[in-house]
Amino acid sequence: KGTCKVSTPSYWSYKVCFREEITQFRQNSDAAFSLGTHDPQQERVLENGTLIQAYVNGTGGRETTVVVDCGAFASGMVVLEPTLMNYVIRVKSVVACGLSQEEAQLMNGNVRPPTPARTEVA
Repeated sequence: KGTCKVSTPSYWSYKVCFREEITQFRQNSDAAFSLGTHDPQQERVLENGTLIQAYVNGTGGRETTVVVDCGAFASGMVVLEPTLMNYVIRVKSVVACGLSQEEAQLMNGNVRPPTPARTEVA
């Protein structure tokens, strides 16, 4: 949470605040739409470490799937709208490099870290 990235690939700009919300907006304009808020229950990690996040309940029913692949963010983000008001945003991040399912769940807060076993000394 707390990390936001902005990209302006075309007419629209996109502000992705990971694990929070995604906004589509026009520079120098009041035009802005929510592309959804993060739904932690739908977050998952693929076997290759790719992190998949869902953002739901955006303006007018807009929804976004964020795909975080292993790599450096320097390459920016790719924004697609395969169907009306359904978006896919692909980014690269070292966060997805070697991330296990358990680590992703811990990061997401879905699983609590194990409590260390107590060892009593007599």
